[in-house]
Amino acid sequence: MPYIGTALVLGGPRGVRWLTRDVIGERFVNLELHGMDVLDAGDGLDALSRHQLDVRVPVDRKLEALSVAFEALRRADYGFVRLGEAAERVAV
Repeated sequence: MPYIGTALVLGGPRGVRWLTRDVIGERFVNLELHGMDVLDAGDGLDALSRHQLDVRVPVDRKLEALSVAFEALRRADYGFVRLGEAAERVAV
């Protein structure tokens, strides 16, 4: 499974723990997030729910799942930077 916001919010806290366990120990973890990862059908996106399954997940459950990921990565001593800064660090 890709380590992206959509997979994490669809997996919920239990899925997040499983997916995060698989990335802990990697030198670099890219957690790709989009605005959609913190929106739900209540944000006027109901028409997308047939095609974008994570729109069906309430925003509070999405934020809970993402928080589990952030906390697990923090406990494993990962820092958080934007992708451009990460690319600069890797290039050195």
